[in-house]
Amino acid sequence: ESALLNPLANPLNDVAPVMEVMVKVAQKGLQPPVIAAILGLLVASVVPLRSLFVDMHSRDGDAILEWFYDGLYSIGQAAVPI
Repeated sequence: ESALLNPLANPLNDVAPVMEVMVKVAQKGLQPPVIAAILGLLVASVVPLRSLFVDMHSRDGDAILEWFYDGLYSIGQAAVPI
């Protein structure tokens, strides 16, 4: 019997349970601290983004968003170590 005539033979029916599991894993695993760490790694690995937060050339503290970096750094210093 043809797969078009038999809806149970549709390969998309096999994908739905897998997608449900993947969505559940993503919801459990992608908590805010994990997302923040991933974004931090992304920003740190892309030099033009990193240079917005940290002065990469003269190190005299004139990066556009260095005030934001300094604030986050201060909060991080106040956090209780794990």
